[in-house]
Amino acid sequence: MPRLSRPHLLWIHDRATLTGGAERYIEATASALRARGWRSTLLYEPGQSNPAFLQAFDEAWPAVEALARIREQQPDLIYLHRQPQGLSLAELAAQAVPVVRFYHDHQLFCLREHKL
Repeated sequence: MPRLSRPHLLWIHDRATLTGGAERYIEATASALRARGWRSTLLYEPGQSNPAFLQAFDEAWPAVEALARIREQQPDLIYLHRQPQGLSLAELAAQAVPVVRFYHDHQLFCLREHKL
């Protein structure tokens, strides 16, 4: 039976600006998926947004009360890049939605952030 609604991807990233490679990847991928019928929503760190970046998404929200927002949005898949403060991996994993974690840069592995 054909799917009646568009697939919904919830992106989670610490900022909603075109500041670097991760953000450009997210923006380009969300735009490409939209062209193929996907719906994209973005949760991001409050205060870290740019209107030009947000145009790639159907909806975008500061990650305030993120778990409630996730339940409200009812995505088919969560795509986690760099998580906003206050949102843990354990909390995300406990949701009834599959979570994909994308490791884009060295920040998660290098405590000094010197690309070691």
